[in-house]
Amino acid sequence: MPFRLIHVVAFSCVLLFYMNSFSSAEQLHSFTPSDRLPISGHLTIKTGNSVREVALADLETLPMHEVTASITVEEPIKTFEGILLRDVLAYLGALDAEEITVRGNDAYAASIPQKDWKTWPVLLATRSEGKPLTLRQRGPARVIYPMQDFEELNHRRYRNRSVWMVQEIQW
Repeated sequence: MPFRLIHVVAFSCVLLFYMNSFSSAEQLHSFTPSDRLPISGHLTIKTGNSVREVALADLETLPMHEVTASITVEEPIKTFEGILLRDVLAYLGALDAEEITVRGNDAYAASIPQKDWKTWPVLLATRSEGKPLTLRQRGPARVIYPMQDFEELNHRRYRNRSVWMVQEIQW
């Protein structure tokens, strides 16, 4: 019987040690993405039966623009830099598409109608405050509507179209 008790005590000690080593948020913080590490990336472009990859670095050779915005209540207003969605779509050969579907790597997808990119300076942001977007900033690319500049965009419909962690564009 004492032999079994020793095993139970030893197992309990190991279990407590394991649980305590992961109980603090500070210790778990090391498992979350860093604000300082940019994500290199590319987008998957799907048109009909065609699939191709486009590097974000290639898109950043197009004229860059800024939009100051806050997409969610918990996110502060920031300056985002990137390429106008209409310029991205012209580069991809999709400027005349009726709508596109933008999908994030979290499987969230939103349809963006042509009217949006032709009416407003909707941005495919790749940077914030001059630095590449990190995963924590919902990068490597985000669709940003200029809600602070156009009152009519401050609506749930446009917030829902503000896809983050963009990995795919399809039309």
